[in-house]
Amino acid sequence: MNHWWQKFQSIEEAKSKFPEMDYLRWMIEEYHVSLFAQELKTQYPISEKRLQKQLDKVIAL
Repeated sequence: MNHWWQKFQSIEEAKSKFPEMDYLRWMIEEYHVSLFAQELKTQYPISEKRLQKQLDKVIAL
């Protein structure tokens, strides 16, 4: 889990103006819920693969 926050923080300042960053942050929060509070459920399926895809999209901006 910490791995994803470290990646997010490393690009946060440079990319903070892009809405894709907000979405990435939201995805990390949802992933956290899916791992540690499964009874709360997530709005849609979330996985490391989906997080990586969004991260790649943000980095490409």
